[in-house]
Amino acid sequence: MVGARDVLTQWPAGGGAAGALIRAHDWASTPLGPSGAWPATLRGAIDVMLGSAFPAFVWWGEALVQVYNDAAADTIDPARHAATFAAPARDAWSNVWDSIRPVAEQIRATGKAVLGEDLPITPYRDGGPAPAWFTFSYSPLHGDDGAVAGLFITAIETTARVLAEGRLREGAARQTFLLRLSDAIRDLSDPTEIATKAGELLGTKLDVGRCGYGEVDEAGAFFTVHMDWTDGRMPSMAGRLRLNDFGPEMISDFRAGRTVRLDDPLEDPRTRESAEAFAAIGRMRGGVAVPLIREGRFVAALYAHQTEPRHWTDDEVALIQDVAERTWEAVERGRAESSLRDSEARYRSLFESIDEGFCVIEFMEDEAGALVDFVYIEANPALAVRSGVTGVLNRRVTEVLASEAEDWIAILGQVLRSGESIRFERPLATTGRLLELFAFRVEPASNRQVGVLFQDVTQQRQGQEHMRLMVNELNHRVKNNLAMIQAIAAQSFRNADSLADAQERFTARIMAMAQANDLLTGERWAGASLRNAVDQVVRSHCPDAGRCAVSGPEARLSPKTALALSLALHELATNALKYGAWSTGAGRVAVSWSVYPARGGERLKFEWREEGGPVVVMPSRRGFGSRLIERGLAAEMRGDVTLAFAAEGLVCTLDAPLDDPASFEPGDVQATS
Repeated sequence: MVGARDVLTQWPAGGGAAGALIRAHDWASTPLGPSGAWPATLRGAIDVMLGSAFPAFVWWGEALVQVYNDAAADTIDPARHAATFAAPARDAWSNVWDSIRPVAEQIRATGKAVLGEDLPITPYRDGGPAPAWFTFSYSPLHGDDGAVAGLFITAIETTARVLAEGRLREGAARQTFLLRLSDAIRDLSDPTEIATKAGELLGTKLDVGRCGYGEVDEAGAFFTVHMDWTDGRMPSMAGRLRLNDFGPEMISDFRAGRTVRLDDPLEDPRTRESAEAFAAIGRMRGGVAVPLIREGRFVAALYAHQTEPRHWTDDEVALIQDVAERTWEAVERGRAESSLRDSEARYRSLFESIDEGFCVIEFMEDEAGALVDFVYIEANPALAVRSGVTGVLNRRVTEVLASEAEDWIAILGQVLRSGESIRFERPLATTGRLLELFAFRVEPASNRQVGVLFQDVTQQRQGQEHMRLMVNELNHRVKNNLAMIQAIAAQSFRNADSLADAQERFTARIMAMAQANDLLTGERWAGASLRNAVDQVVRSHCPDAGRCAVSGPEARLSPKTALALSLALHELATNALKYGAWSTGAGRVAVSWSVYPARGGERLKFEWREEGGPVVVMPSRRGFGSRLIERGLAAEMRGDVTLAFAAEGLVCTLDAPLDDPASFEPGDVQATS
C-alpha cells in the first residue's frame, strides 16, 4: 500500500523533463514553499501546463515565481535553465521586464486576461538565438481567497505568419518603390540623369551614404561613374577606377555575374587585402554591388555604399538587383532615344536645308487594293520653292494637283509596287515648271510610302534650248556673213577703177556689216530697234547734224532684217556722201518711216530722200550698191523697193511686212552678187 507522502512525491505525474524538474526541485527554499502545501489552483494550473503542446508558463506568488513546460524549455538556452526555472519572472525576463511588468500589474488589478499578439522574442534554437514572434495569452490564477495569485501564460508561435506577412508587405513596398522609380525616370532621356535619379531614390530608401551606376570599358579594365548620389557626407565615387584595385576575388564575382555583398570589406576575406582601394573611395565599410552581364561580358554595375559595417538582408539585396536591372534598361533606352534624337536632328537639318525639293508621300488604296491617291506626309521648305506649289503637307495629291494627279499616282505608284528607284523629267503643268525627279520606295513596303527628291530644271533646259538655237544661229550667221563678204568682195573689186578704190569700198562695206553685227550683239541677237539701226548708219556718215533728219515710230526688226537694212542704209549713205546730197555744202537727207496695219499683220513704209545736192543723172549701169538695195533688201524683207533718180535728189522707198523678232528663225541671208 502506498502512503500519502509517496503520492505527493510523485506529483506532478509525467510532464517530461519539466515535470521531473518540478518534482526534484527544493521548493521549500523558494517563496512558494513545499509543493505539497501548494493550493489546488496552482497545482491544477501546473498539470494543465505540463499537458500542453504549446509553450506554457505559470507565474505564482508575490514574486511571480516561474515554472514552464518542455515546449517552453525548448526555446530557452540550456545554459540559462538554472537561472530561469523557479526564478522570479523579473529575473528570468530581465531583458524585457519593462514591457511585461505592466501586463502583470494590469491582470492583478483587474483580474482579466490579456492577449499579446505577434510579440518579438529571441528564443534559443539550433544552437543559438534566432528571432521569432509569438502570441501570448496572459490569464489570471486566483488563490483560495479569490484574489489574483498568479498568471497562466501560453504562447503560440506566429513566426511563419509574421514573416510571410512581412514578405508580403516588403514585396508590396518594393513594388511601390519600383513603380515610383519607373515614374521618376520614365521621362528622362539623358543616361547620366537616369542613373543619378535611380541612385538617389534607392540610396534614400536604404538609408545609405552613396548609391550610383557605372559602366565597364570594352577591355574590362576600368569602371567609370559619371555621377552618383550621396547623402552629403560620403564623398562621390565619380571618376575612372581600376577594377583590379578591388581584389581578384571580387572582380571574379563581378565577371561571373554574382552580386557582391560586403558587410564589412575590411573583414571580408575577399577584400581584406584591398583596404587602400576602399579607403580611396570614401571609407566604404559596407556595400552591395550588382554586376550586369550582357552577351557574356561584364558591362555595368549598380552599387550602394555606407561608411559603417552593415548586415544586408536578402530583401535589400533583391531590391538593389531589381533597381540595377531597371536602371540598365532605362539607361540603354535613354541612350537609344538620345541617339535617335541626334539622328533625327541631323536628318531634319539636312531635310530643311537641302536645296532640292523633297517629300515623302503615302499611298491610299481602295477596297480592291488599287492605288487611288496619296498624301504628302513630309515636305521640306525647298519643295514650294522648286515646284511653285505651296501648302502640300497632309494634303492629297488629288487636291494639290487635281488636273494631273492621275499621272503622278501612276508614275510613283509603279515605284511603290516594283520597289525600283527611277530618275525622270516631267513638266508640272500646274505651275509650268520642268522638274527632274528621283523617286524611291521607303521601306518597309507595307507602309506604302515613296520618297521624291527633285529640282527645278526649267531655266536650265531653257538655257540649253537657247544655246542650241544660238549655235544653230551662229552657224547660219557665219555662213551668211561669209557669203555676204564674198559678194561684197566680188562687187567691190569687179568694176573698180583702181585697186585702192576697190580696197576702200570693200573696207567700208565690211565696216558697215560689222557695225550692224555690233548692234545685234548688243541686244543678244534678239532683234534690233529700227531707230537704232538708222541712227548708227546715218549719224556716222552725216557731215553735219543739221543736214540729216530722222523721224518715225519705234519698231522692232528681226536680226536678219536689221542686218539687211543696215547694209542698204550704208550704201545709200556712202553714195550721198560721195555723189549725192552730202557731197555739197547744203544738201540734206531725210529718213522717215511709218507702220500701218494690213492684211496678215503690220507693214513698214520706209523712205530715204535726198535734196539740195548735185543734179541727179540716171546711171548708165547698176552697181553693187544699187543691186544690194533693189534686190537684196527686197528679198530679205519680202517687200517692194524702188530707187527713183529724180533730178533734185535720190529717193529710195521700201514697203514690206514688219517681222516679229520673237518669231525669227535662223536662215540664210540672201547675198546679191
